[in-house]
Amino acid sequence: MNFLKKTKNYLKIFFLQFEIFKLEPRLNRIKSLSLYSFYMGIFLLGLTLMATSRGHEMTISKTITFLVSIVIFISAVINITFLSIRRLHDCNLSGWWYLLFIIPTLGDALRIVACCFPGTNGNNRFGNQPSSAPKFYYLLILTTPLVFIILAYTGLLDTLINFLGI
Repeated sequence: MNFLKKTKNYLKIFFLQFEIFKLEPRLNRIKSLSLYSFYMGIFLLGLTLMATSRGHEMTISKTITFLVSIVIFISAVINITFLSIRRLHDCNLSGWWYLLFIIPTLGDALRIVACCFPGTNGNNRFGNQPSSAPKFYYLLILTTPLVFIILAYTGLLDTLINFLGI
C-alpha cells in the first residue's frame, strides 16, 4: 500500500511539473523553451521507437513497440500544441493563431519569435502574469540535445535519419 501511495505521489508531481495536457495558465519564455525541449525530446524518442519497430516481419514485440511509439508521438504532438497555445495566450493572442504554426517554415519562424519575445506585463484576458520559472526548467532545456547525443552514441540516430528519409 505504501508503494502505491508513493507511486501516486510521484505521478502527481510528474503531471504537475511537466504540465501535461493543460491549456492554462499562461506560459513564460523559460518554461515554454524548456517544456518545448522536453516534449521535442519525447517526440524524437517516439519517432526512434517507430523507426526501430518497422521491418518485414512483424513480431509481437515490434507491434507493441510500434503502438507505444504511436502513443508517445501523439501525446508529444498534443502537448507541443498546448504549449504553443499557452505561449500565445501569454502574448495576449488567441490560440487560433496556432494555425499559422502548422505552415512549414513560417510556423517554425513564428514559434521561435513567440519563444523570444516577452509576454504581456501584468494580467491579460487569458489570466494572471506567470511567475518566474524555477531553476529546474533551465536544466530541462537540455533535454533535446541530450536525446540527440544519446541517439548518436547508440547508433539509433542513423536509423532515425533513414526512417525520415533525410
